Amino acid sequence: MNPSIPLIVIAVLIAGTAQAQNIGINVNGAAPAASALLDIDASALPANNKRGLLIPRIALTSRTVAAPVVTPAASLVVYNTATAGAAPNNVTPGFYYWDGTSQWLRMFSGNDAWSTVGNSGTVAGTNFLGTTDARDFVVKTGGSAAANERMRVLSGGQIVVNKTTAAANDAFSVYGTGSTGAINSLGTNAISGYTATGRGVFGISTSTATTGDLTGVWGEAASTLGTGVVGLASGTSGQADGVFGQSASSSGNGMFGANTATTGTSVAVRGQSATRNGVAILGIVNTSSANITAGTTAYGVQGQVNGAITGTGLAIGVFGVTAMTTGAANGVWGQSASNTGNGVLGFSTNTTAAGTGTGVWGEAASGIGTGTRGRATYTGAGVVQPVGVFGDATHANGFGSYGKNRHLSGTGVSAVGNNEVGNYLVAGSGIAASGNTTGALHYYTSAGASWGTVIQDAFANQWNVGGWNGFGYFKIIGPGAVSTVVKDLEDQKVLLYCPEAPEVLFQDHGIGQLTNGSAHVQIDPILTKNIIVNAEHPLKVFVQMEGDCNGVYVTNKSATGFDVHELSGGTSNVPFSWSIVATRADETEESGNGDVRHSSYRQRFGPAPTYMERRAMLPEQPEHSRKTGILPSEQVETGGKK
Repeated sequence: MNPSIPLIVIAVLIAGTAQAQNIGINVNGAAPAASALLDIDASALPANNKRGLLIPRIALTSRTVAAPVVTPAASLVVYNTATAGAAPNNVTPGFYYWDGTSQWLRMFSGNDAWSTVGNSGTVAGTNFLGTTDARDFVVKTGGSAAANERMRVLSGGQIVVNKTTAAANDAFSVYGTGSTGAINSLGTNAISGYTATGRGVFGISTSTATTGDLTGVWGEAASTLGTGVVGLASGTSGQADGVFGQSASSSGNGMFGANTATTGTSVAVRGQSATRNGVAILGIVNTSSANITAGTTAYGVQGQVNGAITGTGLAIGVFGVTAMTTGAANGVWGQSASNTGNGVLGFSTNTTAAGTGTGVWGEAASGIGTGTRGRATYTGAGVVQPVGVFGDATHANGFGSYGKNRHLSGTGVSAVGNNEVGNYLVAGSGIAASGNTTGALHYYTSAGASWGTVIQDAFANQWNVGGWNGFGYFKIIGPGAVSTVVKDLEDQKVLLYCPEAPEVLFQDHGIGQLTNGSAHVQIDPILTKNIIVNAEHPLKVFVQMEGDCNGVYVTNKSATGFDVHELSGGTSNVPFSWSIVATRADETEESGNGDVRHSSYRQRFGPAPTYMERRAMLPEQPEHSRKTGILPSEQVETGGKK
């Protein structure tokens, strides 16, 4: 039997005969519920053949267009079969009802309510989670009891966690079990963290991504005297952290402080410790003690200033200050336990030709202070060369070390060896070198023409000392006289002057004796080894008789000796004195690395050394590389927050 016929018949009959009564539709003739105008009951239908209510199906064109329904009544329900219209007034298949004035409203859709598994198709500015009146929005867990409230968005805009009210100056507050907020944001304190045993503020960026702003803790202050992040550990023992930041990202920051103020003495990150043996800021890299891999650089602390300097501006990457006036207080202390490390390493990476950057600048204002001091304290065994200060330059016009004294009677560089006391000229000098056995060592390695020392004056004069000019060795070449100092009859020091010749000559003197009118003089074999005697460079012999005879002449001159004969066959037996002059012999020498150098002294009026090109140093590094007097009043504080 088809149950549709009885249902229809019952519906028609009741509709026609019970104008003022309610209507029931069923298969068992049961009376409709008294409170219902229409009661549809399908409970008596077979379990495998239940039926439902089919709402009229039409294709809407927009939420705000009534068509194709003409003058719909308020609450008229239809099922829309179309996807039409433009957002936010578009419609999709589903149940809609007319609001009675201007639009179709969707019914029974996951997008019309916040689902526990998420929503889609929401429109910012249209869809929201919250209240439509000036009431607080409350989130609870564990039931509706007041004690189960976890978060509240106040009608005034503040957000509080674990409390129902917010402090007057706080926009976002997270409260712990105590009376003071665990996090207070955008109020009197940007972030205030309080704890009895742990960390006041603990920020972690655990992302392992290589891009993006991955920051454990970000602190920022826009005021001229503000502080981005202030960490204060006021405990006198234990390891209490004022601020602790941690990041697992390869390019993240455990703690990052940014101050956007463009004037004043703002601080991006400030560390302060109240203990006398504490550390205000401690930077540690590689706390696991694992190896630092090849091609990588680990920084305990890095300071950096960007932009450009204008006027008398001053940029400092890292600035260390101690306000003590006595004791061994250090502005910046660098220490390294590595056998090849650096206690302090300063870099000036500006590569422009006009740059005057300084890797490390040291300055002392005290009477016996030291601007920069390096000390190598190793005293153990081994073939080692500890260096107190090492300067290195890679440019032809650069200087490994440069020292200048700005006083008219000052000394530029003082070098002291053998644990001696340094000495310097009262009138000043460029270099003052002192030692127990040797004041200064000048050593050069070139196989070509080279000099141990070159001295020039402002009149284009030059003195080459201790060198080889490409032909032979010279003690000193230069204008003026070669002199020695002796005392006169009144013990006053006076000068004696050395004769000089156009050739390189050796001399010797001696006494001889004529025997039966002749004598042979043998030249000292050491001199023989170091002179050259030939037709081009003959031996010059000068004889002075010291007794009566007919006179003498010289024959058989060689590098080994000469003969003296009395004139006219005389047979006198008288003494005589003699002197000889000979050209210095050539020399060939070999250095330890195999270089061969051949010296020849046969030239006459040999060429003088070329005047070496001299270049004045560039203007001094400007004074704005440092400022004196900014420390006590402008930067140094003895305690407390700025």
